Amino acid sequence: MDFKTFKLLVMGIIPIGTVLQNPGGGTSIIKSLSNEEISYKRADFTFKISFRELFEEYDHFKGTEVSTNDLKTHTPSTYDTKEGGHDCHCTFLFMILCRLPLVVGIEGRGKKGSPFFINIPK
Repeated sequence: MDFKTFKLLVMGIIPIGTVLQNPGGGTSIIKSLSNEEISYKRADFTFKISFRELFEEYDHFKGTEVSTNDLKTHTPSTYDTKEGGHDCHCTFLFMILCRLPLVVGIEGRGKKGSPFFINIPK
């Protein structure tokens, strides 16, 4: 799948107002979609992430198992709060891929030693 198709899928399947159930509890609510990014509300915070960042992780890890730790290591500036990113983006990406549906489900407990992970088919 190319970037354009990925973005169109997200925009078509996950409209503004969509409520995504976070695997660790709570929800993420889609607040806005622009040509470049998607914003979502998690608890009392609103986060933004570009479609390009979401697609690049999907494309990079296609055909493998990827955990939240893998995302933080691969692109810490986007996925690791300690490095200027946001940990919430990890599970948000996983939920987006589940909703499209490009993956079957999110596994793990989201705890040390058992991070959330997904298997992305080739």
